[in-house]
Amino acid sequence: MRVLFVCHRLPFPPSRGGKIRPFNIIRHLTENGHAVTVASIARSDQEAEEGRGLQDFCAEVLCDVIPAPLAT
Repeated sequence: MRVLFVCHRLPFPPSRGGKIRPFNIIRHLTENGHAVTVASIARSDQEAEEGRGLQDFCAEVLCDVIPAPLAT
């Protein structure tokens, strides 16, 4: 089955609770033969770069960088 997993932050690296759970769901689906595509946003180029490691655990990662709004 093809699965589109949409999340508000890239779940990689799985270093905090908000990233660990979605990462484990993605990994579990992939291990059980599903083709998982992850769609997400990143707040910086660095976050997007770190998130590329997720490609080892799913079929495809779609990510756009949307900078955090400036504080006033």
